[in-house]
Amino acid sequence: MRHVSCNLCGAENEKVLFYAHDVDYRTTEKEFCVVSCKQCGLAYINPRPEEAEMAAYYPHAYRPHVRRTESVPFHYTEPLHPNRRVLDVGCG
Repeated sequence: MRHVSCNLCGAENEKVLFYAHDVDYRTTEKEFCVVSCKQCGLAYINPRPEEAEMAAYYPHAYRPHVRRTESVPFHYTEPLHPNRRVLDVGCG
């Protein structure tokens, strides 16, 4: 774990919002500190796990971290009208 500055504004002036446990994957009993930047208001975990530690906090089959060897096309449940387009907005 390492102390980090705010990813948004770079400030190192935060206040503790709350402490939380992993309730989604339950891969650890560790408690994480969620803080809010006093400069811009961004909420984030601080201290943050080191990159080498991150794999321990996710299940082995966590989808964003699974490498695919072949392309898997996305299929819609209903056909699209031929004159319409789709905008894919990713979150990662």
